[in-house]
Amino acid sequence: MNAIGVVRTTLCWIGGWARGSDVPERHYIDPTFLPSPACYMLYGWLLSRQFTTDAGVYERARVLPDPLDDERQPS
Repeated sequence: MNAIGVVRTTLCWIGGWARGSDVPERHYIDPTFLPSPACYMLYGWLLSRQFTTDAGVYERARVLPDPLDDERQPS
C-alpha cells in the first residue's frame, strides 16, 4: 500500500478499520515491502481515487455444519 503511494486513510476506509486503529500496521502493512506488480494489482485501483460505494447487497447465508461435531459427540 505505502509502497505505491496509496493514502493510509483511504486504505482504512476501504478495509473498514476504525479511525486511529493500529490493526493495519500490526497485521497487514509491511513498511519494508517494495513496489511490485502485486501491489498495483491489489491496490492500484485506489490510486485513481475514482471509486464510489453504495448501500451494499444483502445475501442470505447458510451456516455449514461443523465437521468436528461428530468427533465431539461422546460415544
